[in-house]
Amino acid sequence: MCKIADSSRDGYYEWLNRKPSRYYNEQAELLEAIVELEEEHNWTLGYLAMTTYSFGWRICS
Repeated sequence: MCKIADSSRDGYYEWLNRKPSRYYNEQAELLEAIVELEEEHNWTLGYLAMTTYSFGWRICS
């Protein structure tokens, strides 16, 4: 596999065992918040409502 991917074994195992980046962790948190919000509103929020709720602003109840 390493030969096909033109990679070394050491490089593969280094990639395999590395910790997730800060960006990846932030994106995972954001995705979790979005899914939670969508489930709460039965998957009916549009982008404007999602943005409004995600920043904590409530226009209507």
